Amino acid sequence: MLRMNRGGTPRRNDPRKSLLVYGAGRNQLPLLAAGRRRGWRIIAIDRDAGAPGRSLADRFLCLSLRDHEAIVKELASEKIVGVVARITDHVGLESACRIARDQGLASVCPGLFAAATHKTALARQCRRAGLRTPERRSASDPDLFEKGPILLRPDVTIRGKAGIRRVRSVEALELALPETRSRSGNGEVDLADWIDGTDVSILVQLDRGHGRRLALWDEWVALDAEGMIRGVGCGMPSVFEEDPTSIDRVIDRLARAFPESRGLIALSLRIDAANRPWMIEIHLGIGGDGIADRLLPAALPGFDAFELLARTQAGERVDPPPARARPRALLRDGEGGAWRIVEARDAATLRARCLASLPRDWEAPRGLLPGTKP
Repeated sequence: MLRMNRGGTPRRNDPRKSLLVYGAGRNQLPLLAAGRRRGWRIIAIDRDAGAPGRSLADRFLCLSLRDHEAIVKELASEKIVGVVARITDHVGLESACRIARDQGLASVCPGLFAAATHKTALARQCRRAGLRTPERRSASDPDLFEKGPILLRPDVTIRGKAGIRRVRSVEALELALPETRSRSGNGEVDLADWIDGTDVSILVQLDRGHGRRLALWDEWVALDAEGMIRGVGCGMPSVFEEDPTSIDRVIDRLARAFPESRGLIALSLRIDAANRPWMIEIHLGIGGDGIADRLLPAALPGFDAFELLARTQAGERVDPPPARARPRALLRDGEGGAWRIVEARDAATLRARCLASLPRDWEAPRGLLPGTKP
């Protein structure tokens, strides 16, 4: 007898095994739907009893994502096939990873988790793995600006690019520190040498010492007149699509450095003028900012990052899209503007349109400038 989901679609997987989803809010709706399409029984956790994703769950736990012990207690009799968490709170993320590891499911190891949630830990782990990352600095260093500007960031990100800026002097740093500390989940900041270059992000599947590149897109980050980092947008195909050799080397080295890790991660690299990749950030899962929701399906028709995340965390092997990306961008019209998809006949035209949308007093991302090459 063919088992059916609530919506009448056939179940593909054993319905006795459950996909555990951290969060049942708007950002988790595509994940919940993807899990149902794959045929798993869905367990969702959210402290909001009226969370919109509650109706998509077979079982709903009205708990804080930070209440690890209570979550573990409720799951004692459940057969979990995978744990997915499209959230930014590092405490909730740690709970999700611990549950997955304790049950022998796909998850990142503690070292990689620390690197993905704390910028200072990222620097330590990159040094250990032999991955190039900007040199970290101390605010008390008398030669702090000897090599040029400094990138100031929250150590633990709370929201997007809030509190991130480029600073050029001790005076500017002293003025900026209080705000950046207030934007950090642990009240600490990360100071690093500023690297000029082109930003690129990569969706990667890690599997016991092996890494597979699934998608590649350019990130466009501008600087306003005060040195604040402003997210402009992102686009495909990447300028590194034709020759991703240096990027693939980073993926390979990262995977070998964390052989216990399994799952989907997103890497943010900055490629300098000498084509050297610098590790800027690591994100667990598929991240936010509309990339999985809007950019990837617009540029790669049929590509479902949410289904990939669910399948990867359930221990399944996934394949990269077979076709080259169409020229598409996810663009924000100025600071605080709405996000929209931009289409063009070719990548150069796409970048020109996005460049033209920037405020005149912003320093444009290198990746949008005419003639940009890896």
